[in-house]
Amino acid sequence: NILDCNLLGRSHRGLPAQLIITMTKAQLQECAGIAKTASGVDIPVGEALELAARSDKYLAVFADHCAEVLYFARTKRTAQKGQRLALIARDRGCSHPGCPNPATWTESHHVTAWAKGGLTDIDALTPACPPHHRLIGDGPDRWQTVMITDGPDAGRVGWIPPVGVDPERVPRVNRAHHVNETVEAAWQKVVVDRQEALAQTLFELTLRESDTSPDPDPETETSDHDE
Repeated sequence: NILDCNLLGRSHRGLPAQLIITMTKAQLQECAGIAKTASGVDIPVGEALELAARSDKYLAVFADHCAEVLYFARTKRTAQKGQRLALIARDRGCSHPGCPNPATWTESHHVTAWAKGGLTDIDALTPACPPHHRLIGDGPDRWQTVMITDGPDAGRVGWIPPVGVDPERVPRVNRAHHVNETVEAAWQKVVVDRQEALAQTLFELTLRESDTSPDPDPETETSDHDE
């Protein structure tokens, strides 16, 4: 009702006032779990689907792009509606490492500055909240951004810290909006550690059994030798 009556206004940072929800394919198929809105609010998947049933829909499916044009190159400087929606679906919030600010608080940042020939393409943009957006600049004392092209974080933006924060300037990825991935990685490490501990325990038991096994009977050995 709030949206229908325009009580939230007609637009916010280039997007019309609307409810934007992200969920996984598994959650959609099972109609279970917790989805998340663009402002960082948790919502049961069942309720989200009820809302979707009576609304206009945009669907972003990864890793393939939807049919809406998301590549504008140098023809437009600001991100368009479809691109903003895709950024929300991909990053869910500010991409600066550790920043918890939701997508509705962010601006669209060119990973390569527009003044340096940066493109207004979906794989060249990232959401950044205004305070962190202002930290980006040239030189070793400013934050810089780079698109990661390989490894498990391919397709996400890495933030290169200033020398004062990290002398090695290793790019960092924000995982604050992807807690499920952090939990999954932690669980996989637990599984590996347990498997290694089990293998070590079995190895030690084998050694103990070999050390405590009874020696052969000398008389039997002599008898066999005499024969």
